[in-house]
Amino acid sequence: MPRVDSRRGPTPPAALQHPDSPLADGFKRNPALTEEILGHTAQRRWGHAADLAGAYLFLASDAAAFVTGTVITVDGGYLLV
Repeated sequence: MPRVDSRRGPTPPAALQHPDSPLADGFKRNPALTEEILGHTAQRRWGHAADLAGAYLFLASDAAAFVTGTVITVDGGYLLV
């Protein structure tokens, strides 16, 4: 699980949402599974590393100095749908 700082909230693994991850290869090669996953994602697209950048920048900044013990989910709305 990637973390910026152990005192601050982690971001959950986004391997299934990351098109360049080898963990997503099996999903991307299966059109029916890709359709099911993206159909369950509010933004209807695979995520990219740049999509995580804002959360990491926030957690690494002074603005997150009082953020502790929480998870910031960056999943394109997968948990929302």
